[in-house]
Parts: sequence; C-alpha cells; structure tokens
Amino acid sequence: MQRALVLAAILTGCGDNTPSNPVTLASGDATLVLAADRDSLTLARGGTTLLTFAPETFQAGTVDDLDAGDSFDPYYLFVADPPAPPNGLAWHHGNRFALVSASDSELVVSVDALRVTFHPSSAPGGFDAVLTSSAARTAYLRLGPDAGASEAFYGLGEWADAIDHRGQLRPMQMELDQNSESMDDENHVPVPLLIGTAGWGLFVESKRPGAFDVARQSATRVDIAFGTGADSPAGLAFHLFSADQPLDVLGSYYAIAGAPGLPAPWALGPLLWRDENANQAQVLDDIDQIRTRHLAASGVWFDRPYATGVETFDWNPAKFSDPTSMLHALHDAGLRYAIWQAPYTAGSSNADPAQPELDYATAHGYFPPTTAVLLNGWGKPLDFTNAGAYAWWQSQLRTYTDTYGVEGFKLDYAEDVVVGLLGRRTPWAFSDGSDELTMHYGYQLLYHQVHREVMPAAGGFLLTRTGRWGDQVHGMIVWPGDLDASFAQQGDPLPGSALGAVGGLPAALAKGLSLSASGFPFYASDTAGYRHSPASKECWIRWVEANAVWPAMNIGDASSEQPWEFTADNGRDAEALADYAQYTLLHLRLYPYVWTYAQQIATTGRPIVRPLGLAYPELGVNPQDEYLLGDSILAAPIVTEGATSRTVVLPAGTWLGWWDGQPYSATITATADLDTLPLYIAAGGIVPMLRDTIETLAPVATGSSIDSFATDAGVLWVRVAPSTAPTQLGVYDGTLLQQQPRQVTYAPGSVFTEGALFEVIATPAAPAQVTDGATPLAQQASLAALQAAGSGWFYDPTATGGTLWIEVASAATVVFQ
Repeated sequence: MQRALVLAAILTGCGDNTPSNPVTLASGDATLVLAADRDSLTLARGGTTLLTFAPETFQAGTVDDLDAGDSFDPYYLFVADPPAPPNGLAWHHGNRFALVSASDSELVVSVDALRVTFHPSSAPGGFDAVLTSSAARTAYLRLGPDAGASEAFYGLGEWADAIDHRGQLRPMQMELDQNSESMDDENHVPVPLLIGTAGWGLFVESKRPGAFDVARQSATRVDIAFGTGADSPAGLAFHLFSADQPLDVLGSYYAIAGAPGLPAPWALGPLLWRDENANQAQVLDDIDQIRTRHLAASGVWFDRPYATGVETFDWNPAKFSDPTSMLHALHDAGLRYAIWQAPYTAGSSNADPAQPELDYATAHGYFPPTTAVLLNGWGKPLDFTNAGAYAWWQSQLRTYTDTYGVEGFKLDYAEDVVVGLLGRRTPWAFSDGSDELTMHYGYQLLYHQVHREVMPAAGGFLLTRTGRWGDQVHGMIVWPGDLDASFAQQGDPLPGSALGAVGGLPAALAKGLSLSASGFPFYASDTAGYRHSPASKECWIRWVEANAVWPAMNIGDASSEQPWEFTADNGRDAEALADYAQYTLLHLRLYPYVWTYAQQIATTGRPIVRPLGLAYPELGVNPQDEYLLGDSILAAPIVTEGATSRTVVLPAGTWLGWWDGQPYSATITATADLDTLPLYIAAGGIVPMLRDTIETLAPVATGSSIDSFATDAGVLWVRVAPSTAPTQLGVYDGTLLQQQPRQVTYAPGSVFTEGALFEVIATPAAPAQVTDGATPLAQQASLAALQAAGSGWFYDPTATGGTLWIEVASAATVVFQ
C-alpha cells in the first residue's frame, strides 16, 4: 500500500502544486507525511503528530554582499533593538510545497527557491534532511516547526536560567551580555539539539552561528535560523528524531554526533583543588589532612599558577622544590593528579625575562595568521589547525604526562574565537583556511582533542569549561565556569553593582541538567562557586549535598580554602566538615551504581542524571532543581537561602526516603535541616555501593592502610528498596542483582567477586528465618558481627524504617520469611 501511494504521488503530483494524494516516508514507527494539499509536512510516530512544518517556515535570507563584514549571526534577527541588519536582507519563502520526487528512501519537496530533501535515518524513527537554496547570495537558512502547545523543550546546551526553553531565545554561540558581571551569556556549551517532551528531537548539524527562538512568537512555533553565509550552497543539514520516551532521543543523536567517551573511573571520585597552592609543603599537608581525617577523595589538580609562566611546561621551583617526590606522595596516598591548562604561552611570571616557549612558537608561526580581540590576558591562542603547532604542543604536554605522570587536565579559557560583535565580524584566520565563523565551534574540539590524545586510552581526566556538539566523544567532565559563591539566580542584582549575577547554586543545577539533556553526561560544578568566594557555611553545605549525587564531584573555589580550614570568611566548623565527610563518602560509595549507568550510555543513550520533566513528562512539571540519578535515585537539593523545606514532585509509585525508609508518593513537602539532602529511592530500586570505609578509587602504596577500591574491590554493598514487583540490575562488571518479595539474589561478575551485603530497607519486622536455598543463614548480633562472620543476617529495627542486613560470600538466592 505504501509503495502504491508513493507511485501515485509521483505520477499525479510530482514537481507541481496540484493537490494529490498525501505522500509518506517511513522510518521505523515514524512517518513524515506531505499533505495532499501540499500545505504541511508532518512528523508523526504511532499515529501521534509530533511536529508540523508549514511551507512558509522554510526560508532563505539573501543579502547584497556576502563579504561586507557581516557575521550573519542570526541571534540578532530575534533580539529587541537589534543592530542594523546586513544590507539588502530579504526573505524568500512560499505558501505551498511542491513534490519534487518520492520513493521508499527519499522525499524531496520545494518551496519558492528552497528545496528540502529527506531520507530515513540509519536509526529507525528518524529522518536526515538538507535544506538548500538556489537564491543568489543566500546568507541565512531558516526552518520553523510547530510543536505541542503545552510540551516542554530540553537540550540546546548549558543554560543557567531555565532547563525548559519554552519562551527563551538560545544562541548557538557565545554572545555579549553587558548586564552580566561576566559580560557574556555564560553559554560555554551550546548544542543545536532540541528535545520535545512529546518524544521528538531536532538536531541542526552545523558549525555556523545559529539561534533557536523557542515558542516566543506563539505557543507552538520553534523558529530556527543559521547564518550559513558562504557555506549556503552546501545547505543546512538537520535531523528529526522520534522515540516513545523523550530520554531516548539522545540515543539517535549520538548515532550522528558520536557517543560520549568515558573518563577514567578515578575521575568520578571527589577531587580537590586550590585556586593557588602556596608551596610544596602545603600540598603535602593537604595529603596528610585528607588521609588522617579519612576523607573520601580520589584526586587533586593543580590550578594556575604552578609553573613559572602560563604554559611554560615546568614546575616553579620557588614553590615546588621537588615536584617528583610530591607527586609520588600523592600517588602513594591514592590521589591521582591533573594540571590546569590554557592554549597560550605567555612566558615567565618571575623576574627572568626569558620566554623560550613563546619565542619558539612565534618563530615557527604557531599562532593564527589573523587574530581579533583576545579575551584573555596572555596573548594569542595556539593555532591547532597547524600540524606543526599541534605536534609541538603535544610534545610539550608529554613533559608532564611522561616525566611527571600527570593523568589529566583542567582546560580553561580558549573562548577568544567568537563569530563577531553586534552582528559584525571580528575576523580570524587559521592556517587551514578556516575563520571565526566555523572556528568558534571547531577550536574547542581541537583544544580538547590535543589534550585527550596524550592521556591513557582507557580514559583520563579532562575537565573542560567549554564544549560543542560532537565534543562529548572526548569523555570530558564539564564544569560551568566561574559561578557565584551564593544562592543567586542568574541575573539577580549584585550588591553594590548595576550588573547581574552569573548565578550560584541554582544556576549550577540548571546548567548540569541542561547539559545532561544535551548529550554531555559528565558534569561537576565548583563546590561552592567561584566568584566572591568563599560561600557562607550554609551555601557551602547545600552545594556539597547537591554535588554528592552527580557523576563527578569537584571541591574548591577562589578562596583556596580546603574543607578542614575554618575561617571567619567561610564560617565553616566541625559540623560543616562532618557534613562534607558524610556526603563525599556517599558520592564515592555510589561509584558502582553511577559507573553502571555510565557504561549503559553506549547502548541506551540515556544520561546518568535526568531532569525530572524529561524522564517523566507525564508529570507536566519541569523543575530545574530536582533530578534522577539513574533509574532509582531522586534528589531534590535545597537551593534557597534559609530554607529547611521544599516541594518535591515524585513520579508514580512509591518512593522511600533514603535516610528514614518512609514511603512517599505524589507531591510532598520535604523537611530538610542543614545536614539533610532530600533524597529518595524508588520502590524496587537496587543500588550497588562500595563499603562504608572506602576512601579512594585509585591505587595506594603497597602496605598502605588507606582503604582503596582499586586495591580491593571488596564486598559489594547493595541497598534494596523492596517492592511487590520483581526488579533486577546488571552491574557494569556483569554482577547480577535481583529482588522480589522476601528474596534477594547475587550472582558475581568479574570485579565484585567477594560477596554481597544486602541492606533491605523499610523492613518493618525481623524475619523468622533467612535461608540460602535450603541452608539457614545464621542470625548475627550486630552489623559488625555480621561483617566479621562474612555470612548471615542481622535485623536493625531503628534504621531506615527497619533494615534487614544479609551477607553472602558467593552466588546466592536468599529468602527471608
């Protein structure tokens, strides 16, 4: 029937506007339908309309002169009080589609001077498309689908003000913002991927400047424009996705843009840093403080300045008299290490005027032939399109990786290359012939790639301030730049200033959630902020709590004060340090759970952290301070100063309090004193964790008493929230965990081979007996006695609604009656 409809359409309507039969192109459960009267193109799935394109929303913008100095940044098409548009700007569009050709594998339509070609994607449920214009001097290409009037819109990269983009204008490049303290829109990771909660996605595969005007003109219209400029003859490539669940749109996006790489496992442990290390003695004391206090930590990084200059590829002897022994001490203590980097070389920062690296790079032409305004204080960025410069930079990096064992990099700055200012170009030229109109995108990928290639193939630590679509393959952890050390929302008035705040803790959560919905699953904001550090004790603790339940966790700010350093400015005390110890330990213990979901991204496409509204669109809410970690954990941090309660919206079913084991459902008011993060586990949830004495994920020195996962994986602790329905979880190493009413199962994999300790919460009474098959397990007098015995059970009536502890040393299915 489908083929007959297509052939009929070709015979009766091809190439003109004559009303005819509808034409359908299929991809799995999705269809793209050209209406019989040629007045619409509709994306549908399972009979449900997802997007509708009207003919007039495909447009080409032409100008008098493509070389007149305009950046063709389409952001300025949408802003209030825009600068003067390019001379002669005119828009070309029509009011009816014409069918050009159709088959089972292609649908081509035209409207005015535009042509749109669609093909089914290799991943079922989607379509690949190219919009082209035959109009001379085309500078912009534009499309504008209509979506649901009430659905929410996710993706589009890193945003601090809202994770639902309805009513927002989102540029796909950094823009000037003269109302912000940072003087830019803090858009460090733009991603031209929009996801609707009805189950669709639209990805524009372009390196050129773009903008998404999301349901500002009407409740349904998404207006998308890209300044294609001289690249216009190649057209604008875009992709339509569909899925039963909006979370699953990301898998289709990864099929085109690349699946996320994984950082090294140790990089997911708590990592500490000072904005400036005083000297080697201070670093050694930090090691001692971390380990004598038994604080959970897997690594540190050295922020600027640790060298004699900016990228002089050395260690400043005035600070670090013996860096080799210092770094060995870090490794011995189970602390991996990384260093700050930026793509400049500014010479010596001490009294010596020599600048050998800068002189060498200059003499060899390793900087871009043409540079515009520099947004850093050190000079020109290296030209990574120059093969010689690329190789030289990597050879310099290997001074650190090969000689000193550096295993990661914090990559700062590198945002000098922008598409222009107020619609006009600020010209750059690179050795490969590219310019700023594409290198605002490409420079970031090269900057990250040149560092990723010198790290271990199995993963390292790459903490980046920036990112672009496709960049996720480098396995980076994104940090959101310099946020405020406060509870400020983005744009809040700064005390004593006419400028607005960059944003504090609320902005940190919004940025992380929007990144997670945009294909960047690894994120870690500074604890607690950076600008105007240090944060208050309250803000610091609330930030620690929130960061504990993200895949990665970094601890440090501009004050250079470590968690155990109590000052009048930071207000921290023994209580604050105890809270810090509790939540960093929780973060470290969750490693098997988080790494399991990290490994699943390659097959499911689903992020580790999930905005509530994207994971459960049927709830009709889109909070930017509530999220899921995997399938089974829900967190709702307190992000308002002075608050000790908040509203929490729970998905369908029963959720148990992480701390008290009490059942909750629907919408609740959670109470949370300063020590408490509102945290919940779904009934039926299975959460594998490391033991409660763990201190690091990294190896330690032989004979050390530091409790290291890399040295000994140990017994796998498993928190179980019982339910009437059977559930299971396959851990990343192949360990299989199952629960069903009054029964738990452990089948070891390749890492967790030493047994399992089940923590079955919300168990109101002690069982009469616990058996492994036909063999009764011995009841123990305490949890400590159970651990010492290595097998058996213990019931604690006071913990998490009554907790049944069961330990087995090998594969077992345990029944408790």
